[in-house]
Amino acid sequence: MPQDDVTKTRDYLTAYAVDDPSIEVALNGAAFLTRAAFPAFDEPTQSSPFTKIAVNTGLNSWYKRNSDSTCVEGPWRRKSVAITLAGEDGHTVSSDVLMTGLAVNLDAITPYGETPIRQEALEQAANHLPVDPYSAFLLETLFQSSKRYGSSAAFIEQRVHELLRHLLRPQERTVHQHTPPLDTRRLSRVKAFIAEHAYEDLSVSDLARIAVMDTSYFIKSFQAATGMTPFVYLTRARMAEAKRLLLQNHSVTRVALSVGYSNPSKFAATFKRCYGMTPTGWLSSTLS
Repeated sequence: MPQDDVTKTRDYLTAYAVDDPSIEVALNGAAFLTRAAFPAFDEPTQSSPFTKIAVNTGLNSWYKRNSDSTCVEGPWRRKSVAITLAGEDGHTVSSDVLMTGLAVNLDAITPYGETPIRQEALEQAANHLPVDPYSAFLLETLFQSSKRYGSSAAFIEQRVHELLRHLLRPQERTVHQHTPPLDTRRLSRVKAFIAEHAYEDLSVSDLARIAVMDTSYFIKSFQAATGMTPFVYLTRARMAEAKRLLLQNHSVTRVALSVGYSNPSKFAATFKRCYGMTPTGWLSSTLS
């Protein structure tokens, strides 16, 4: 692992923590374990090679993150898990929180004879904030083991994999475990409809009608299939199309109308919530 990545991660944690954070480096810099108190936070966050898994170990807090593959917002309760995927810029908002966290480079850890875990597999988990006592237990064990045995501990990597595999198990998750996912045929129909009608003022009930389902049940079934609500999926689809149009030199007003926003200011505000910058700022940053 490049020493520069190790230094940047240490500097990042030290800069934002209330006091000096407790940081343990494991697996030759492929993983960091930390425990720290962080103040309220509302800023763009830059991509890094590390996937970050954090558990609130203090009082209930509030968390929101928007990026290319993550749109999550809600109470960050004690023992709830928040995941930030590697390689993604975004915007993160959090109230005061005491947390224990793991930052791990998935490409740099050995899979112990199993198929390597890729961050795409964690996207569904990253779009929720589940209360997960077992993940909290594993993170605490990892942190204490790293403090006690140092980065050479052979079982640390195995425990990292145990945590990651746990986060991938649907039966361990608390979200929509009693609602069957939307079947492939209906899901494809809804996605195609969104792609063709993104410029219209669509509602969730419109999408439910395309799936021929009750709106309430459709929302649960869609989220069970995709890991996000229909509204979040629609917003992400619109913002992805907006980026494509911006790169074709269309004006912000024209792009807004093309993706279903009659008010360019509301479009710009939504774009900023998702990507941490205005459409004009994003375009300048991308082309520079």
